[in-house]
Amino acid sequence: MPGRDMRTPRHVSSVEPTGFMSERTAEYTLVPAISAELRPFFGFAIPFFYWTSREGTSLSRECGPREPVRLVAVFARRPKLRAPEDAEIRVRINDELFAFAAISAQAGIPVFAGVPLVRSLFDPRPERRCLWLKICARGDVAGPTELCFTPDGGIGKGTLLPTSGLRGPLAAADIARFSEREAHPRSWGDGLDAIRQVRAQARDGGGGAVWFGAGYRPFHVALGMGVGPVG
Repeated sequence: MPGRDMRTPRHVSSVEPTGFMSERTAEYTLVPAISAELRPFFGFAIPFFYWTSREGTSLSRECGPREPVRLVAVFARRPKLRAPEDAEIRVRINDELFAFAAISAQAGIPVFAGVPLVRSLFDPRPERRCLWLKICARGDVAGPTELCFTPDGGIGKGTLLPTSGLRGPLAAADIARFSEREAHPRSWGDGLDAIRQVRAQARDGGGGAVWFGAGYRPFHVALGMGVGPVG
């Protein structure tokens, strides 16, 4: 008996969007992309994932740069589809990310989200397009924000930006401008302290964020001071 064709089209409108990759897998595309996009503006853009017992140690501080740095946080988001032939890629920004952004912004670390605009883990394009959003603090709006985009980065039906707490889609120059304006210049050691304090406040429920599970941890990018104001 022949097996069922797993690629048989489904009724897209009746299926709940779901992901086909984890946030960690998405990071493998996002990390080199944002590093390459920001490096021309800041001289260096070094991605890292903060662990208190690794990046947060005294040795890490001693090995860090002598010049000031700016820090930004980036949440990887999963592209979601209703079916392989879906014309739009869906992205969800959860409540927890808005709460984290409010805490992080107070510490001078702006927060962004990125998603690979692909329909398959095996997307054959040599350069996968990524979509970038800035996550801001929002008021009393509750519930996750669902956005739709086309694979070329166009805005899909029902998505209006800027919406509450989000700015985008962002080009590299937009990310650079937000980073220059909102990321506080500081020593490497002070930056590590700021990340630790933001994590602790988020974990303890500060600012309404009662959370911090393993699934929602951003990576960070350390930026140089650049050669001049971003145009």
